[in-house]
Amino acid sequence: MRGWIRFALGLAAFAAGNSAVAQDSVAGTAGTYIVERMETASALELGEDGRFRWGFSYGALDMIAEGRWRRDGDAVVLDTEPAVTPPRFEMIATEAGRGPLTVRIEDANGTRAHYLDVVAEYEGGEGDFGFQDGDAFAFEPSERRIVAVRLGSQAFGFLSEPFPVPEGTRRMRFRFLPGDLGRGDFRGTRATIEGDALLLPVLGEPLRYRRLSAEELAASQGVVDDIAAEAGRLATENSDWATCLGDAGQYSPAQAMAGCTALIDGDALAADEKSAPHFYRGNLRFDSGDYQGAIADFSAVLVAYPDYAGAYDGLADSHRQLGDYARAAAESRTAARLAPEDPDILNGLCWHLALAGEELDRAREACDRGLALRPDDPDTLDSRGFVGLVQRRFNDAWTDFDAAVRLGDGHENQASFLYGRGVAALRLGRTADGQADLARAAAIDAEIAAAYARYGVQP
Repeated sequence: MRGWIRFALGLAAFAAGNSAVAQDSVAGTAGTYIVERMETASALELGEDGRFRWGFSYGALDMIAEGRWRRDGDAVVLDTEPAVTPPRFEMIATEAGRGPLTVRIEDANGTRAHYLDVVAEYEGGEGDFGFQDGDAFAFEPSERRIVAVRLGSQAFGFLSEPFPVPEGTRRMRFRFLPGDLGRGDFRGTRATIEGDALLLPVLGEPLRYRRLSAEELAASQGVVDDIAAEAGRLATENSDWATCLGDAGQYSPAQAMAGCTALIDGDALAADEKSAPHFYRGNLRFDSGDYQGAIADFSAVLVAYPDYAGAYDGLADSHRQLGDYARAAAESRTAARLAPEDPDILNGLCWHLALAGEELDRAREACDRGLALRPDDPDTLDSRGFVGLVQRRFNDAWTDFDAAVRLGDGHENQASFLYGRGVAALRLGRTADGQADLARAAAIDAEIAAAYARYGVQP
């Protein structure tokens, strides 16, 4: 929901800046192009004046860009203008001592930048992602020494240059300077022309953008204008709205919470308009561990929008955290009925039915459908693996957990995947492999065995 609002505002800006061009774009390369893919909202507008505008939203990731474009044979070449200032990091301090290395990243306000990642480089060249440990990232003790760390964001697709780690260092602190984080950096980027579509690489993946017809643009223009007008009113009348959204990590969770609360408690918004800040605050409360508060906010959303699947999904997750697996499964059933093609909601249904021990065949079907929509999704593989454990289909469980581990990009160090694979291996009589996986999972997350025990699964 949050990603669509931000994206729609960007699309409104595109239309306002070049609406005359859009009407005459069918015959040539210039025009408005959109992505038609589950959970992704993105548009690219190529103006006949040689300027482009671009917006992209996927989950909590939102990016925009503008600049110049030109035709080069069978491709369109994009150059962001003005040039993008990349994000960077400054080392604040180091502390010597014994024990595992911890790395804290702070934003300009001194608040922990929880949305970033840390990768350690060991002697010998191998790397490993850190895990959240209180206010910092931590790395398990190892016979290999960490010689450098790199900081960045998997979501935004960037990592810093290596920062050397002096021998004997126990703690490092960095400050994050976001620069133009959130702006797409297209420098000579080529989008291949395929008929009425463009194939543009975004964050390392080619996305297909279909050109809209003049009729489609005319039909959507009224909606875009309404969104732009509402956004302008909110921005000018109440600055708490921007704080509540917390764009690109500009505000801390506490600041975002305060902004949402001000909108909910104030008189600037009508009752139904308060559903959005209730939803954002529900997610913030969930992330902070206030699951009862999250339930209250998600329930408030449903008063005005009783068919909003995302609120039921939030309720399901909150009830799960409180240990009420039957209620979580019930909320997930409703969410899946309202959004039967959403892979995240299908994964939630699969997981919560398995935890509740209910309708296990339906749980597996939900995971199967989710993986058909989003192949090789590690979380859905993990959920289906858990279903396999509950169904005593241990070969299937091992295969799913193993597939999740083998995806790489840090998934090989996901304690849940390793522990599940270990339990399945033990059930299959592969004792050495199973014990090795369980030991490795426990080294990554000391609480993983207790978590699985709460779910009713023990070695």
